[in-house]
Amino acid sequence: MALHALKEPLVDPSLGQSLIEAASTPQFAQVLLGAARQFDQIDEVFAYQVNAQGQVRVLLSSGSRKGLEERTGAYTQRFHAEDPVLMARAYRDKAGGFTQRVLAMDIPSGDYRDLCFEQPGFQEKLSFGWRDPAQLMVLSFYRGQQAGSESREPQLSALGQVAMSALSYHVRQEKALAPQANARDVLLARLSRSFPNLTD
Repeated sequence: MALHALKEPLVDPSLGQSLIEAASTPQFAQVLLGAARQFDQIDEVFAYQVNAQGQVRVLLSSGSRKGLEERTGAYTQRFHAEDPVLMARAYRDKAGGFTQRVLAMDIPSGDYRDLCFEQPGFQEKLSFGWRDPAQLMVLSFYRGQQAGSESREPQLSALGQVAMSALSYHVRQEKALAPQANARDVLLARLSRSFPNLTD
């Protein structure tokens, strides 16, 4: 019997497990960034949701480049309308997933390209999206200008698929905390998830 090997890369199950375990903790963004850096020179991770009304909500962001909060805020308020990922019809036509690579040079000159790519020094981003009837969820890995000429997209794509599952779990955990009455209850709930051995 002949065996035919598939060329698609696999993610180490222990790495996938670490992402799933971190998804219910406040450290999820940093863990995801660290995982991505094992495969390529990724300088920032950013994930968001778009609801049926077109409103954008940040799910996570992590990176060491200056202006992270300003970039994510400006993106959710106005720059998402100029993002090729959201302008493409691929995510609007039907439910399902997609992957898209966006080069900084492919974005028209202007505030979006300047603030979100040129100022922080990003040459491109690799975005993963999943759309269902109620919302769109997007996760992006940003590569710096000092990164190598060839993006390791197969490895990042494999990681991205696992990360999208962890991100979905992260969102469900956040929703579960939403009804909590006050900040103290939210903090206690997060602590109990992150450190189950702690007593009251």
